[in-house]
Amino acid sequence: MLEPIYWAIQFSSDSWINIDRINLLQVFALVVFMFLRPLLKREQQIIVGLSVLFIIQTVDIHPNSSWQVSILDVGHGLAVLIRKGNQHILYDTGVKWETGSMAEMVIAPVLRYRGVDDVGLLILSHSDSDHAGGREYIEQHFTPISKLSSQRISGYSPCVDKTMLNWNGLTLSAVWPPKLVKRAYNPHSCVIRVTDGVSSILLTGDIEAIGELLLAKKGDEIRSDILLVPHHGSRSSSTDYFLNAVDPKVAIASVAKGNQWDLPSEIVVNKYMTRNIKWLDTGSDGQISIDFSRNGWQIMNIRNRQSLSWYRKILRKGVE
Repeated sequence: MLEPIYWAIQFSSDSWINIDRINLLQVFALVVFMFLRPLLKREQQIIVGLSVLFIIQTVDIHPNSSWQVSILDVGHGLAVLIRKGNQHILYDTGVKWETGSMAEMVIAPVLRYRGVDDVGLLILSHSDSDHAGGREYIEQHFTPISKLSSQRISGYSPCVDKTMLNWNGLTLSAVWPPKLVKRAYNPHSCVIRVTDGVSSILLTGDIEAIGELLLAKKGDEIRSDILLVPHHGSRSSSTDYFLNAVDPKVAIASVAKGNQWDLPSEIVVNKYMTRNIKWLDTGSDGQISIDFSRNGWQIMNIRNRQSLSWYRKILRKGVE
């Protein structure tokens, strides 16, 4: 019974069209206008057409957001998008496998939906596959203008302690590692604090206890409102002295649902919760986005927004 479907699929691969939100809005407006056209006089058609065109060109997708951070749902791995205006930073690229990658399956569709043709800045925390697996795909398809890494890679600038960038009104401060390395493993992860002068987020890669101890001595240099949980919530990280120094209000972990490593560790999650730090993770919440504005920030996650879907209710009651 499935044979006709398999036969038809081969003809659909070349007809797939990537369309961003603005273009989607334009198509919708055009369809609505075509339906209304027979009901309007010629002068009214011109007025309505020009009005719709003006609205589309001036609409702001994020009217209340100064900048946004999105922790993408890439399973066991990490990919963080930072957006301000029409510019984007990508911190890590998710995992790859023999026939594909999270960069191709998750990151690219998000960027294309946003109308992004190139990434302004690509940052690799370290070189493990679950963090840098999609590097080549991103480089090939989104041609990053600038690139940072704590590992010596041709074409990449150093991401080491004291590196500071002013990017589109945001300040990016690298606080770890102390120096470039030949091969960046977990302890050499590039740790970056991003702030607009009011709110801040600390991106930590896979740093572990020793690195956290040295980072904790930096005090206010790492203090942040939101913490990207180090090493996917592993017990090798999120030490007490590190959490005391960062003093976050929200902790977000990038993990796969039901992963083979049992991450995040229950002990680690409880450590955050006993400190009254709000805990979120992509395994439970899906993609997590934080909209920053003059009034603070607002957290949204895809899974909760879609939780009212009828099929999800049936599955949760009948299966889970």
